[in-house]
Amino acid sequence: MGACCSVNESAKGEGHTKHGPENAKCEDDKVQRKNLETKSNVPEIATKPPRAIPFAVMRNCHEVIRAAISECDTALEDNNHHVLTQGFASLTRCIETHAKMEENGFFPLVGDYFGGAHTKAGLAELHVTDEKLTKELTKALYDGDMEEAKIKYKAWKEHHLLHLKKEEEVMMPLVPKFAKATMKGDSIKMGEVFNKHILTPNFDDAVWFAGYCCWMLSRHGTQKQDGFTAMRVFAHGLQYGSTPEQWEQILPEIKSKIPAQQYERLVKTCQIESKGKATGSFTLELKASASEASKPSAAAAPSDKKMPKAIPFAVMRNCHEVIRNVIKECDKAADKEDVKELSTLFEELTRCIDTHVAFEEKGFFPLVGGYFDDVHKKELGDIHEEDEKLTTVLKEALKGEDTSAALNAYKAWKDYHLSHLKKEEEVMMPLVPKFAKATMKGDSIKMGEVFNKHILTPNFDDAVWFAGYCCGVLSKCGSQKQDGFTAMRVFAHGLQYGSSPEQWKMMLPEIKTKIPAEHYERLVKECDIEAPGKAIGSFSLQLKV
Repeated sequence: MGACCSVNESAKGEGHTKHGPENAKCEDDKVQRKNLETKSNVPEIATKPPRAIPFAVMRNCHEVIRAAISECDTALEDNNHHVLTQGFASLTRCIETHAKMEENGFFPLVGDYFGGAHTKAGLAELHVTDEKLTKELTKALYDGDMEEAKIKYKAWKEHHLLHLKKEEEVMMPLVPKFAKATMKGDSIKMGEVFNKHILTPNFDDAVWFAGYCCWMLSRHGTQKQDGFTAMRVFAHGLQYGSTPEQWEQILPEIKSKIPAQQYERLVKTCQIESKGKATGSFTLELKASASEASKPSAAAAPSDKKMPKAIPFAVMRNCHEVIRNVIKECDKAADKEDVKELSTLFEELTRCIDTHVAFEEKGFFPLVGGYFDDVHKKELGDIHEEDEKLTTVLKEALKGEDTSAALNAYKAWKDYHLSHLKKEEEVMMPLVPKFAKATMKGDSIKMGEVFNKHILTPNFDDAVWFAGYCCGVLSKCGSQKQDGFTAMRVFAHGLQYGSSPEQWKMMLPEIKTKIPAEHYERLVKECDIEAPGKAIGSFSLQLKV
C-alpha cells in the first residue's frame, strides 16, 4: 500500500527496525547459532522471564507515535494523499487513547504525587494545542487539499514532537521514583495500579490500541530497542496491567498484528498466553492531590466527560422508532380525513423505509441472521413482500378520490407494518449483541467497520437524505425509551462510526440542517460529532461459511 499502510495489513516478517540497531530476525538467527555452538539442552522457556514494566506502555507509545510520523513523512514526500489520510487517521486514533490514559490516569497519578508536576509544566495545554492542530490537519486532508495539508502537517508534526519531548522530560524521570516509593518497583503492584488508574477507566478502544502499538513497534522498534524487544516490553507490561478478562480480549488482537515468529518468542520468553495479572491484589493509598483544586468542574468542561459508547447497529433499531413516530403523524392526518397530508407524510415515510429495507435485505439480515443459521429466512419469511403489496395498494388509493378507500388501505398497511416491526425486533434484536460480542468483542470501531462494509456502503444511494430524515424525526419525537436528543444521538453517533470519512462528510451537514441547533451543539460536545467518520478499513470480519 505505501508507507502509511493501514493497521489491518498483516506483517509479513519482523521487518525493518528503523529506530532499532538490528532487526529481530537477525537476533533469532544469532540465538539459534549460539544454542547449536554450545549444544545447550536448556529450553528457552526455562530462561528467567524479563521483568514486566506496566508503565512502559506509556513511554513506548511515544515511540509508536514517532514511528507513525515517519511513515506519514514518507507518504507526504510521495505526495500520496490516500496513504497519508489513512495513516494519520490511525495515528490520531492511537493518540486519542494515549491522551485519555494520560489525562484521566497517568498525569494525576504520578504528577500529583510530585506536587502537581504535570500541571506546573503546562502539559494539559500541550494537549489542547495538539487537538486544535489535529482538527485543522484532518479537515485539510478530508477536503482533499494536499497543499494545505502539507502546511498543516508541518505545524502539527513540529508541535507534537516537542509535545512528546516535553512530556518525557517532565514525567519519565518521575515514574521510577514513584514506582519505587509507592510499590517498591514490584511488577504485580505496578500492574494493579496501572489497571485501576489508567487502563480500566479508558478501556473503550484499548483492544485496537494494543494491536496497533504492537504492530508498529514490531516493525520499527524504538530509539534504543529493536522491533521484538520494543513490542515485548509494551505487550508484557500491558499483560501485567490488564485483568484476565481484558487480556482475553487484547491478546488475540496483538497476535493478529505481529509476525508469527515474534508471537512465538513472546510465548516462550514471557508466557504471554497466561492470564492478565491485575486481579485486585493491591490497592495504592494515594496522598491528597496537589492539583485537585486547579481542575475544572464537570459543568465547566462537558467535553471532559466520558464519551458515550457508539453502537452502529443501533441505526437499525432506532430507524424502527422513526417509522413508529411518523405513523403517529399519519394517524393524526387520517383522523382528520386529510388525505393530502397523509399522502405527503406517507411518501417521505416510504422513502425512509425503502433505504431501511435495503439495509436489512442486502446487509443486516444475511450478516446477523446468516451467522445464526439463517434465522431471518426461517422466522421472517416473506414479510417484506407482503408489506410491499400493501404499500402499493395504499399509494394507489391515496391517488384516488375515494377517501374511505384510502383510509381503509392505510389502516391495513399500518396494522401489518407495526406487526412487521415487532416481529423483526423479536427475532433479530436479541441476536445483535450476541453477534457483536462473538465476532467483534462489542468494539465500537469494529462494529462500525462491519456496518460500513456490509450495510451502509452497498446501500448508500439515498443514505444522506435518510440520515437527516431519521435524525430530524428522532430529535423531535424520541423513542419508546429515549428522549428526543438521546434517541437522535444514539442514531447519529452510531452512524458516524459506521461511515467512512468521505461518507460522513456528506451526511453530517444534512443531519445538522434537520435537528435543533442546541441538539447539534450537544452532539459536538458529547460525541465529537464533527470528527471524521471512523470506518477507515482497520478491521475485516471473517465470516463463517
